Amino acid sequence: MVFAIVGALSGCTQQSDRAEQVAIDTTTSKVPIEPMRPGGKGLSLRYSPPPMVLYCVAQQEDTLDTDSVHLRVRTELFFTERIERVTPAGIIQMRFRYDSIRLVQRYWETDSTRPSIVRYSSTDSTTQRDPQFEMLAAAIGEEIQVMVSSKGTIEEISGVAGIVRRLLGRTVDSLDVQQRQIVDEQIKRELFGNVVVQQFLVLPSEPLDSTLRWSRTVEQEFPPLFTARATATYVLHGVERRAGDSLLHIRASLDGAIGLQPQAKRAGVVIRQGKVRGTASGIFSQRYGLMLRRQNMIEYDLVAEARQSANSIHRVRQRKKTVYTFAVTAAAMLSADR
Repeated sequence: MVFAIVGALSGCTQQSDRAEQVAIDTTTSKVPIEPMRPGGKGLSLRYSPPPMVLYCVAQQEDTLDTDSVHLRVRTELFFTERIERVTPAGIIQMRFRYDSIRLVQRYWETDSTRPSIVRYSSTDSTTQRDPQFEMLAAAIGEEIQVMVSSKGTIEEISGVAGIVRRLLGRTVDSLDVQQRQIVDEQIKRELFGNVVVQQFLVLPSEPLDSTLRWSRTVEQEFPPLFTARATATYVLHGVERRAGDSLLHIRASLDGAIGLQPQAKRAGVVIRQGKVRGTASGIFSQRYGLMLRRQNMIEYDLVAEARQSANSIHRVRQRKKTVYTFAVTAAAMLSADR
């Protein structure tokens, strides 16, 4: 399922919360960015936000081209995050709620001159009843719990029972434990995990050395045939002083290759070209201990062949590009006695 995110910002703090609005500016400005000079050994980066409510917007654009079909998907959403506490172990405990989602999908075959267009909006009652978007419709307004480490990895997502019941109705009671677990994990991954992970750029586990760089290996599976393995390299590019905050500008590049899963090798599939590449940037607030803005671009380029008979070879070409942006648009501090 390919989807992204934007809608009307309707979320607000619960009435029981006492919140104080704070100014968070992530717009592009002409404020000079000071270059980060080598020699800053010992600088440690970690997520450590205070109790606060974040109003966020994200947007994803997907492009998929094969020999026979073409797909364009633009998804937009607004969502609200309420950060409740950071545990002594550095785990961020927060609540997450989608406020609105919009999606436009264009699909056409190579020999077709007119694309098929599908639209979804959580504020449109007619598309709300469309079966292909029932998972999105079930998520609107439902609050779930997310736990994220101080380095930006998702530790746990929970509280999706209400979404499952909205999605399946009474059918949920007939599911066995394994079936229910499969549904729960799909919702956690597709509706929430894929979005939250874009917000938290993974920070280095150790203090930065004098190069102000770090790297990590990224692996992903594309069942049933392919896998991807790439190296993401990050650099602390500069610091921007604004409104009593130090905004760290982080840049990243991704480079890797697409490989075969064991069953694909046994079936005689051969990769003629398999590249993964991408870029990313982010703005990290030292004052609030969180990422205020991120943008990622990743491309997959694949040419694979499989012998169907002694005289027949089937070739598959596929190119996919995803551009994802995230930003905190407003925030409010929560009082300690809420």
